[in-house]
Amino acid sequence: MAEHPAGRIDLPREVGFGDFLSLSWQLYVRSWSRLMILFLPAIVGIYLVPPVIGFGLRSVELGKGAESLAVLIAIALAVAVPTMLGSGLFAVAQVLMADGIAGQRRRISEAARQLRPLSKDLLQAALFATVLAAVLSLSGLVRLVGAVAWGPPVVGQVIALERRPFGVAWNRARRRLAGNSVRVILYLVVVALAVGAASVILFTPLAFVPLPEGPAGQLVAAGLRGLVGAITLPYLAAAMLVIHFDLRVRTEGFNREQLKEERVAAQ
Repeated sequence: MAEHPAGRIDLPREVGFGDFLSLSWQLYVRSWSRLMILFLPAIVGIYLVPPVIGFGLRSVELGKGAESLAVLIAIALAVAVPTMLGSGLFAVAQVLMADGIAGQRRRISEAARQLRPLSKDLLQAALFATVLAAVLSLSGLVRLVGAVAWGPPVVGQVIALERRPFGVAWNRARRRLAGNSVRVILYLVVVALAVGAASVILFTPLAFVPLPEGPAGQLVAAGLRGLVGAITLPYLAAAMLVIHFDLRVRTEGFNREQLKEERVAAQ
């Protein structure tokens, strides 16, 4: 799948259900090669975190009290580390895609460097995403967990693309979601289902790959899941960017010229 930098994507604009997935797909395809370079090593690494932590716990002998504490710390790390790293990946990916729409081409390192002053705010957003995903899991809304644990939606994009601190981003997100929250939730459910279905389709052939026994096999299996995640998760990042533009157009009349000015100012 090659990049098509010359192809024009009709964004930003209001997006209906009929073209939400197709516009997200166009964004994904347009930036596919750079998204893979960004996501592949990081997502595979993220998927390797839980088994590595598990191996570490099993290799150390601890007392009962220390063992319980170690398990709690391991669970926290296995959840928090992927969410924080994943949220950072989404922020960099969305900067790259927004720049592409505005007719600019930025290196991955340049996009990451641009976001460095916002690290504290992106971390706050990632921690909020972790809590939100946990609440959704407990409430039974499992389908939404994957769609909110990275970013999170709306808030994360305000920080990364509009360069606003977490408090301002939170208030802007609330204002934009007023009257639009049901539609955004439905978009997130749809894209979560699409990413989930694609993951199952891609992983099914890999499930028949013979794996070595023991820890090595577990690591290989985690790496294969990471490979599938690296292919599918950038599509979720693209979908969140489409939602971001849709909300700004509906609430602020945001247009392409304003996007170009915003991306130039961000350099």
